[in-house]
Amino acid sequence: MKKNFPVVLLILVFLTGCNSDSVYTPLYDGKNLVIGIIGNFPKVSEENVEFKKINFNKIDENKNLSSEFDAIFIMKVHLSEAANSKYAAV
Repeated sequence: MKKNFPVVLLILVFLTGCNSDSVYTPLYDGKNLVIGIIGNFPKVSEENVEFKKINFNKIDENKNLSSEFDAIFIMKVHLSEAANSKYAAV
């Protein structure tokens, strides 16, 4: 048994590493959403989700974006700029 344990462990680690990156999520069927996005648009299947490209200047100019957008997405490549302290209050 002690000789088989490392082999079994290696197989389990290998199988876990081969897991697919895709995750099944049910389609959103709520109210229409308008999402401001800094960066590239993500791929979504929902037809009732609209993305509008914005930039950090829009955030600086208008502190009350909630009347215009349901959410703001900041994509990974822009997170270092978003970490700037001047955006902390937003």
